[in-house]
Amino acid sequence: MDQRGEYETWYRQLIALSDRASDDLLASTTAATQVADAITVSALPEKARSVLLFMCSSIILNCAFELKDSSIINQGKELAERALSGTTPDEPLHYQCQYNVANAVTNLCDIGLPEAIPGTTRATWEPQLIENRIETRTDLQEARRRFFEVGSSATADHRTRSAAFCNLGNILDHSGRWAEAYDFFLRALEVDPRNGNAAGNLAQLLHTRIGTGIGQTGHIAAVYDKYVALAQELREGTLEFAAAAVADGRVPPAV
Repeated sequence: MDQRGEYETWYRQLIALSDRASDDLLASTTAATQVADAITVSALPEKARSVLLFMCSSIILNCAFELKDSSIINQGKELAERALSGTTPDEPLHYQCQYNVANAVTNLCDIGLPEAIPGTTRATWEPQLIENRIETRTDLQEARRRFFEVGSSATADHRTRSAAFCNLGNILDHSGRWAEAYDFFLRALEVDPRNGNAAGNLAQLLHTRIGTGIGQTGHIAAVYDKYVALAQELREGTLEFAAAAVADGRVPPAV
């Protein structure tokens, strides 16, 4: 089989694996790992390997985030870093790989966040949140830097840029920096007005502020209603975002 044929075979296999990954998370992780191992030792050009390894990392990370398994998240992160090493900053793929690395780092930090248990008060969960943010501050700084670089890039595709700003907003919100988070959720929507996740996060952030009773709550409530309506309107866009990392690369580059 020539290199183009080999590339397209792996590519189609990964697309099919991505489509059914949610059916069996552990099996999908194992399958993607096996494909990544085969791609690593193949004779494909470096750029082609980077595309395929990025796709493998996306599948593995999506499964790992559902499983909340730090070892699998680290596995997906390592694949994204290997894919990143074969790219340059003038390529959109460079920023998709950066996004995967930052997303992995963020999720590793978030494993230690307190669970949302009905009936608990702020006094119950806030000390654990503060402790987690202090322990993971160096890693969170790295993730923020990467997300900001991706979101600010004129080369990255609009979906990846918007998702990066949205995730940066999440990090800031979880660290108590809600005003900065608000700005980055807005920037996410400016980059891609169909990012329903950003609209929903804006609504949730504003709802939390209303609950504190601090500030101009009447104005905040009006803005909250706006973003609740927008998030509901963009529900399909929200669902599309869940698989955007792989879906955006569905036209194979020349090998």
